[in-house]
Amino acid sequence: MQTKTAIEWKLIKDSFDRSEVGAICIVDGKAVAVASFIDGKVTFGEKFGAFIWPISMKGRAAAYVATQAYADPSLLVAHPELYNLRGTLVARFGASMAMDAIYAVYFKRPVGSIGAGIAKKITADKVKAFAVRKGFEKVVKDAFGAAAKN
Repeated sequence: MQTKTAIEWKLIKDSFDRSEVGAICIVDGKAVAVASFIDGKVTFGEKFGAFIWPISMKGRAAAYVATQAYADPSLLVAHPELYNLRGTLVARFGASMAMDAIYAVYFKRPVGSIGAGIAKKITADKVKAFAVRKGFEKVVKDAFGAAAKN
């Protein structure tokens, strides 16, 4: 005998301007997922900030939606697991920012210098050298991230 699973989406609004920022998925009475609404439009300032900011903002939107859901007392009373969900999402976001900051402060410049030296030995073409350097930086950053997770 199969039982039906109750799936419900609760709309989450920003506590400041009451705009819709996302939704929380409730399955069988428990909050299990967070979805963030984005309009797909990125301003020049956001593009520029993302270019110069060395720290990843991955997970920011989900953490923001969970925080806004936490600010709704009726939702928090009905689904107390939002307290843990919010804490988990914010902690993950903070941990990823901390790891990116550690890499940016201690590893980015030396790795870039080593990558530039390797690129000079491989090719004299500036475009190819840039691609080699960036590829080297990406491999080292991914290795650092993988090592930090263990």
